[in-house]
Amino acid sequence: MAYFYKFTRCDDNSITNDWTFPGNPQLTLLDVYEIYGYCWQVTASALSGTQVSYSAYYGLNGCTQCTAPPPTPSPTPVVSYAWQFNQQQGNGSFVKPTSCVNCAITVYSDVPSYSGITCGTQHFWLDSNLNTAFSGSNQFYIATPGSTPATGTGSLLLANNGIVTYKYDCSGYNICSGPAPTPTPTPPTPPTPTPPTPPPAPPIPTTPDYCLSGTNAVTFQLIGTTNSYVFGGNYGLYGTGTGIFVLTGVPSTHPIAIHNFGKTGEISYTGTTSAGLKTGLDGNTYEYFFGDVTITVTGNYGTTSYECYYHGYMGGQNNLQFDNVTCPNLQPPVIPPQGDPDKQYTLSYSDSVKGWPSFYSYFADWMIGMNNYFYSLKAGNLYRHNTNPLRNNYYNVQYNSTLTSVFNEMPLENKLFKTINLESDATWGITLDSDIQTGATIDSTYFEKKEGAWFAYVRNNGTQPAGSDEYVMRSANGIGRSSSVSVVGTSTIINFSTNPIIEIGSNLSVGDIVYYAPPPYNAIEMVGQVTAINVDLQNATNNIVIDNSISGAVSIPIQDGFIMYIKNQEAESNGVLGHYCEFTITNTDSTPTELFAVESEVMKSYP
Repeated sequence: MAYFYKFTRCDDNSITNDWTFPGNPQLTLLDVYEIYGYCWQVTASALSGTQVSYSAYYGLNGCTQCTAPPPTPSPTPVVSYAWQFNQQQGNGSFVKPTSCVNCAITVYSDVPSYSGITCGTQHFWLDSNLNTAFSGSNQFYIATPGSTPATGTGSLLLANNGIVTYKYDCSGYNICSGPAPTPTPTPPTPPTPTPPTPPPAPPIPTTPDYCLSGTNAVTFQLIGTTNSYVFGGNYGLYGTGTGIFVLTGVPSTHPIAIHNFGKTGEISYTGTTSAGLKTGLDGNTYEYFFGDVTITVTGNYGTTSYECYYHGYMGGQNNLQFDNVTCPNLQPPVIPPQGDPDKQYTLSYSDSVKGWPSFYSYFADWMIGMNNYFYSLKAGNLYRHNTNPLRNNYYNVQYNSTLTSVFNEMPLENKLFKTINLESDATWGITLDSDIQTGATIDSTYFEKKEGAWFAYVRNNGTQPAGSDEYVMRSANGIGRSSSVSVVGTSTIINFSTNPIIEIGSNLSVGDIVYYAPPPYNAIEMVGQVTAINVDLQNATNNIVIDNSISGAVSIPIQDGFIMYIKNQEAESNGVLGHYCEFTITNTDSTPTELFAVESEVMKSYP
């Protein structure tokens, strides 16, 4: 059997031949031979070819240009060690942990333990070959050596590319071995001195420098190179216990927000004026306030930050800390909010309706049923219910009966709710609000009994001065631009042109409220109440007289303002305009009262 081999010419690897030799010698891949005056290399075995005589080849004679390459050395294995990180702690957290938690995210290091970590050195990668650096973004990570999820043995502050900045034990104490040695640079010509290695940053303070008081004046001070908020005249780490703390005089140029995301049950804040919502530097959305900003602390919020709407932290990063030992709770102690105390009720269950139909005004400290009687305790006193002849009288306090409901038939139609009809044995006072108008009322004395029911017209009260929502109502009417204005004591005479004529009209009445808008006629102010209307065109008289001394009235500064008036809405009311009407009825009687139905006469409104 002949053995054929593929030969490739050393000076041109595009030229190949398949050969064998007499005697079928065993050749080795990459052996080099001089054949027919050229150097050839054995590059493969072949199944067919040509036999070459002994005289045609000479072994390795003169074939230095085609020698077998040295074998590729095996790569040196990378030595790495698995560690466990708590990834959630590092995700957006700039607060140094003071306790260790379970670590379940695997990363890789060039050292097997905390003792091998040197600050200022890259120690962590995402892969076991130590190719992709771990990006820490200046955040704290709880960590433990080993490949099995376990409770952390300390925490690390990592910069980008897995460089360790600080390391702490489980109590938050800095145990870093110091910065990595700085290699000595090659001195240039002329030589320059090597700058000294900066000392490591001091550990984060564990106790506040200053405690916030009930009121804290806000000023500003340049701390290092940072323009910083200063509370109460001194800058440092601020602390609080529980209580209410007011930051007074926060300017509109530096609206402030307190980072309380996820901590609103322990710390909340509000302010005099809102500058709006914005995403804070911690990635969460906050509302920023200026004026007086009130901070309410009801529990341990740990360490948090505050920042300016326009200029970032301004010295507020991790600069507010709960510590009710260093900073005792303000007295009286703050009780977590439980809603409006005036709206606390006792809710009763009815087995017959299988529901909770009634809210009672009393708010007992304790309740119990015994011997077919219902008892309650209030302020240390014992009361037995359903024995007082006065209705709605609890703990010697007389309350009212109220019921709230809504008229919502054909909700897509705009309607006028004109009347209220009570199927009741007594009158009730009523307030009505729609999606367009609010503040309409019917006093209980306005009702008249008709055909066994109580009937009254809905009256819209309005405000004085009128709100902007009242300018579009039918009770508002315009006259026109005035030609001149004169003031005599508490009376102002507003004259209108007679040529061309500005008609005052017959709709204006004594008692209507007059409003004035200067050019460009987009700001309206109340100027007085009509006391007289004088129209005598033959004698060129066309004016109205108003009382300028009523509360809220302003003087008319120029002659040609636009004059309008609004009639007394209670007297001129056409009802409540809206798609629906929510009403609350109230009865003040202390005797039993029955109410069967509440009805309203409604008509469609045509603009």
